[in-house]
Amino acid sequence: MRKRTFARDCALKILYQIDITKRDMELTMQLFWSSEIDDEAVADQEVKEFAQRLVNGVGNKMPEIDEK
Repeated sequence: MRKRTFARDCALKILYQIDITKRDMELTMQLFWSSEIDDEAVADQEVKEFAQRLVNGVGNKMPEIDEK
């Protein structure tokens, strides 16, 4: 899987965990990255940074997104 595709997949999983568990965004990301991600790939720093940018971007717009 390409890096950006993998990062988007990770971001979606993180956002899902945030929504389901109602945990803090930072804590959820820490727990996600510390757990085993997938058998197919290990996230490198570039993947983590892009995924975290996506999660933070959605998190900052959450009230607007929920409204729609």
